[in-house]
Amino acid sequence: IVTEYVAILRDAILPAYVRSDVLFSVARNKVSDVELAANAILGLHRDIKLGQTDSSIMYDVTSGRLPLQAAIEKTYQDLLDAMQDLKLATDKLLEVYEGDENVVKYVHIMVGGMDGMLYCYKFWQRYGLADKLTLFEK
Repeated sequence: IVTEYVAILRDAILPAYVRSDVLFSVARNKVSDVELAANAILGLHRDIKLGQTDSSIMYDVTSGRLPLQAAIEKTYQDLLDAMQDLKLATDKLLEVYEGDENVVKYVHIMVGGMDGMLYCYKFWQRYGLADKLTLFEK
């Protein structure tokens, strides 16, 4: 939803034929997959502390499907796979709609939103990572 608001503010309005394209759907879904996996990994400290079981890692552990380390490794691989799929989908989308500045802007907004998500983990105290997560190396 935030992506849609930013797209409107930046005048990156996509026509129905782009929005109905399977490449667009795949790209949007892969953004969600990346965000869910990243949330499971970066929010793990909070989930354990609060006993929350709705992330993929905590679900796998509490349901007895996987031990904690294996659940983390599985989710990390899911994250890497989703990022690779997202790159392929957005590259293809930009290729198919080459020259359409609204598609270019929308893809940048969509992918850029994931960068903003990382800042949430760094600066929101509820995740317990303010002094543990280094976003930029010196």
